[in-house]
Amino acid sequence: MGCEPDGMMIVRADLNDRLDRLQRTAERMTVRDLMQGIAAIRTLAGAYGLVPVVALAEAFERAVQAQPRGCPA
Repeated sequence: MGCEPDGMMIVRADLNDRLDRLQRTAERMTVRDLMQGIAAIRTLAGAYGLVPVVALAEAFERAVQAQPRGCPA
């Protein structure tokens, strides 16, 4: 990987931490809390132009909305 500005490394680390937290606690979360966590990741990624992350978050949101009681495909 190239030389990233320190600020972007912090944003990526924050996104990674948020995703890890969601993964660890998803089984105990309500659907609403899970959706809020995904939305926070999407919003942060969008603010920094991380379009692939935004697209993945949107796809995850759609999957959860399609089957809110089960595991998204």
